[in-house]
Amino acid sequence: MRLRLILAGLLALGLVLLYARANNPNAADSLNVQDSLAVPAGALFGSHTLGQTLVFRQPNLQAIQVRWVVSEDFVCDPASRVTLHLRHRITDTADLASASLALNAIHHNDFTTFEFPPLENSQDQPYYFFLDVAQANITRGYVSLWASGEDVYPDGAMYLGDLPTDRDLVFQAFYAPDAAFVLRSSARLLALYARGMIGLPLIFFIPGLAYLLWFDFGKRSAAENFAFAAGVSVVFYTALAFIVLALGASVFVLVGAAMLAAVACVVGLFRRRNFFTWRITLADGIFAALVFLSFALGLLQIRDLVAPAWVDSPVHAAYINSFLTQGRLPLSEIYHLGYHSLVALLIQLTAVPIPQAMLLVGQALITQTGVSIFLLSKKISNNEIAALAAAGVVWFLSPTPAYFITWGRYPLLLGVALLPIALYFLIDLIEQAQWSWHAFGFAVVAFVGLAFAHIRLIAFYFVFAALDWLTWLWRHAAWRRAGVKRFGVIVAVGFGLGLIWSTTLFNHQVDLAAILNKNAQAADIDNSIAVAVTLAHQGNVTWFLAALGMLAALVRRKRQVWMVLLTFAALYGIALIAGAFVPTSLVILIGCLLAAILVGELIAGLVEWTQARRVWLAALVIVSGLGARDLVSIVNPTTILFTPADARAAAWVAAHTPRAAQFLINSFAWAPPLYNSVDGGAWLPSIARRNTKFLDQATAPLKDAADELTRWLAANQISYVYLGRHEGVLTKTQFACDPKRYTPIYFQDGIAVFAVNRADLSASVAVALPFVCGK
Repeated sequence: MRLRLILAGLLALGLVLLYARANNPNAADSLNVQDSLAVPAGALFGSHTLGQTLVFRQPNLQAIQVRWVVSEDFVCDPASRVTLHLRHRITDTADLASASLALNAIHHNDFTTFEFPPLENSQDQPYYFFLDVAQANITRGYVSLWASGEDVYPDGAMYLGDLPTDRDLVFQAFYAPDAAFVLRSSARLLALYARGMIGLPLIFFIPGLAYLLWFDFGKRSAAENFAFAAGVSVVFYTALAFIVLALGASVFVLVGAAMLAAVACVVGLFRRRNFFTWRITLADGIFAALVFLSFALGLLQIRDLVAPAWVDSPVHAAYINSFLTQGRLPLSEIYHLGYHSLVALLIQLTAVPIPQAMLLVGQALITQTGVSIFLLSKKISNNEIAALAAAGVVWFLSPTPAYFITWGRYPLLLGVALLPIALYFLIDLIEQAQWSWHAFGFAVVAFVGLAFAHIRLIAFYFVFAALDWLTWLWRHAAWRRAGVKRFGVIVAVGFGLGLIWSTTLFNHQVDLAAILNKNAQAADIDNSIAVAVTLAHQGNVTWFLAALGMLAALVRRKRQVWMVLLTFAALYGIALIAGAFVPTSLVILIGCLLAAILVGELIAGLVEWTQARRVWLAALVIVSGLGARDLVSIVNPTTILFTPADARAAAWVAAHTPRAAQFLINSFAWAPPLYNSVDGGAWLPSIARRNTKFLDQATAPLKDAADELTRWLAANQISYVYLGRHEGVLTKTQFACDPKRYTPIYFQDGIAVFAVNRADLSASVAVALPFVCGK
C-alpha cells in the first residue's frame, strides 16, 4: 500500500510538472493591436531602422510582436541578428529593454515576438520601439515589416529611421498579468456584471433545483445534484423557447417560467428541510471550488471586451434585439435561436444591455459545459474523480470551448454545453431495465433543447444513439424485443415532434431545405486552424493524456467510452465524405468533449490502481490552477471589433444623428464570396439603434468609383459613413479627401464618421482629420 501511495505521488507530481513546463501566459493589450496589413514598411539594412510609437495601457509591458516581409531570394550570414530596442521616446539614447534573434530564423509573413523583463510602471506610458540589423550581413534580397496603408493606430505612428510617416507597423504589445492585476480586474468585473449575475441562477440552476426538491432529492451526491439541476435548467429553457416559437407565443412566457421556478424552489426548500443538513464530501467541495474558479476565469477572459468579439456577434445581437422589441421570436428565422432566447430572458430579468448579457451568458455556458461533462463522465465511469478530471479538462486545460468566444460562436457553445446532457438522458433511456416514461420525457426535452441550440450537433446525438442502442441490444439478448418496442415509441414521438416542427416551418414559409442550406453556406473554419486551436495553450498535453486514456478504456473494457470515441470517429468519416452539414473542423473543435472523457478514464484507472484518491484530488486542483493561469488570455485581440472608442462613438451617434438615419459601415471579404462587417460599426443597430448597410461582393467595386458610390448611397438613403480602426474595403482617406461629397463630423481615437453631403441633410460641424490628400 505504501509503495502504491509513493507511486501515485510520483505520477501526480509528473502530471503537475507536465502542465507547469516552460510557459509564458502573457496577454495582448487589446488597445495596442495594429493588424491592418497593407504594404511593406521599407527595407531594413545597415543603420536604416523601422520603428513605431505607442501608448501602452497596461502594467508589466513584457513583449512586442511584429510581422515580417521577406523576399524569396533573401540570404544572410548565419551569425546575423535583428534587434528590437525599446525606449520611451524617439529622442532617447538609452534602451529600456532590448531583445534579439537570429535573422535567418524569420520567414515571410511570420510573426515574431521579442520578449524582455516586464516593465512594472508601463501603464499609460508612451513608448518607441525600433528594429535594426546593424549586426547583420545580408548578401541577397531584403527583409522588412508589414505596415498599414494609412494611419489606423491613433496612439502613434511608424518611423523610417527618425522620420515619422502616416502609416503604422503591424504589431501587438503584450503584458504579464500578475496577481495584483487579476485582483483589480476581478473587482472591476464583479461590479460591472453584478446585476446580470443575479439573474444567472434563475436560468442555470433554479428550475432544476426546484425539480430535485419536489421529485428527485437525495439519490445523488451533492456535486451530482448540482450538475443535474444545472443541466435540467438549461435544457428546460432551451426546449421551452422552441415551444414558444412553435406556438407563436410571446417570449415573456420564459419570464413567467423563471418566476414560477423560483417560487417552487423556495417552497421546496421548506419542504425538504434536510437539504440544509446535507453532508458535503471533499470531492463535492473541490467540485464547488472548481465551478467557482471556472466562472471567475470566464469573467477575466472577457475583461477587455465591451461587446462580444468577431463578426458573428452583431448578428446574434440583432436576433436578440428583435426578441426584445417584438416580444416574440422571429418566426421567419428558425436557426440556432436557443442561445438568443436565454440572453433575451436574462435581459428581461435584469435589464442589462444586450452586449453585456451576451458576454455573461456565454461565459456561464463555458462553466455549464464542464458541469455537463462532469455529469456524463460520472455516469460513464462511475468515478467522481474521473468526472472532476473531465470537467477540469473542459474548464482549464483544453483551449475549446473557451476559444469559441473569440469567434462569437455562442450557439455552438450552447450546443456543446447541452450535448453531454442530452447523451446523459439518452443513456438513461436506453439502458434502464424497465421502460420509464420519466426517463423518456427527460430524453425528449434534452433532444429538443439540443436541436434548438445547434442543429448540426444532432448528428453527434444520432450517431451515438445508434451505436449505444445497437450494442445494448447485442449485450441483452433477452431484452431485444423490449428494445424494439422502445425504439418504436421513440420513432413515434420523434415523428410527432417532426410534424410540429414541419408545420411551424410551413406556416411561416420556411422549409427544411432553407435551414440546411443556411448551415451548409456558413463560413466554416479551416481544418489547419481548428487543429492549431485545439493544440494551443495546454491542448497538446491534454490530447497526449487523452491518448493514454483511450488505452486505459481498452484495458478496462469501458464500452460507453468507446461509444463516444466511435461517435467522433464516425462523424469525422462522414464529414470527409459529405461535410456540408457537419464539417470536419466542427468535429475537431468539439473534440474537447472526447478528450475530457478520455482523460477522466485515465484518471479513473490511476485512482483504482494506486488507491490514492486524495493525491489525485490534490494534483487535479494544482493542475487546474496552472491551466487557469494559462487560459486567462484565451481571447485573440485581433477579433475585438468593438472597442471602448467605438462605445464612445456609438453614444455620440445616438445623440447627434436622426433616429431614422442609415449608416454605411466598412466590410471585408470574410469567406469569399461572403462579405461581412469588419469593425465596431456592425454594433450600431444594437447599441445606437441606427440601421446599417455594407458593401458586399456585388457592390464592393463601387469603392473605386466615386460617382457610382454616391448614387448607390442616395438610392439606399444612406446619410452617414462610420469607419472604425480595422482595415476593410473602404478607407478613411477616400472620404476625408472628397469634401464635395462627404463632411467629417466625428474623429476620435481612430473612429471617423462622415456625413453624406445632400440637400435634405442638416448641416453638420466639420472636424479636422489627420489625412494627407493628393498623393
